[in-house]
Parts: sequence; structure tokens; C-alpha cells
Amino acid sequence: MIGLSTHTRAQVLHAASLDVDYIGFGPILRTRSKLAQEPAVGFEELEQVCAISPHPVVAIGGLGAEEALRCARAGAAGAAMIGALVGSTQAEVRARATELAAAIRHAIDALGQPSSR
Repeated sequence: MIGLSTHTRAQVLHAASLDVDYIGFGPILRTRSKLAQEPAVGFEELEQVCAISPHPVVAIGGLGAEEALRCARAGAAGAAMIGALVGSTQAEVRARATELAAAIRHAIDALGQPSSR
């Protein structure tokens, strides 16, 4: 799969003409995984982008399991949760990644949206 990270509506609109499988959009919240980062866009902007994008949108930036339902409610097809794994051992990453994936799948399923499993 090929994804494209976007940070503005203009970039999302440009991505509509590109042959990508999905777009990442954010950062939704400030993230701990990058020193230099774009300004946080928030959940309202995520919802607006999900409404205009012809591609599935993956929310990125500062997200954890607690935000999974908010991402799904905004229309996101998924959420990247890298910051939730930073500083963990390999075994902790495996366990936490499974937990985070289950949280986002549960949130999407609870809203009746298709999820990619």
C-alpha cells in the first residue's frame, strides 16, 4: 500500500489526483515522536478532511488508544499511534501495538464504518 502524509486541506485536495491508497493527515495533536512538526490541526479539521478526501484518511500525530473513537467519529479509516510506542521495549511494542490496533478497530466497528484488517 502507498500512503501520502498531508498536513493541510490544500495538500489533501492535491492528493485527490494522485494514485495513492490512503493519506495520512495531521498532526491531530502535538506528538512526542518528532522534534520538528507541523502545527496540530485537531479533530474538527480531521472531520472536514475526511469529508472531502476521496482516499481513506489515517489520522496521525499525538494519538493513543484514548483518541481512537474520536478519530473514527471524525471519519478516519485508521489512526497511527507511533508516539504511544516510543520508549518501549520490543516486547512492549508488540503488546501495545496489538492493544492500539484493537482499540481503533473497535472504534470504527462501533460506528459501523468498514475497517481494513
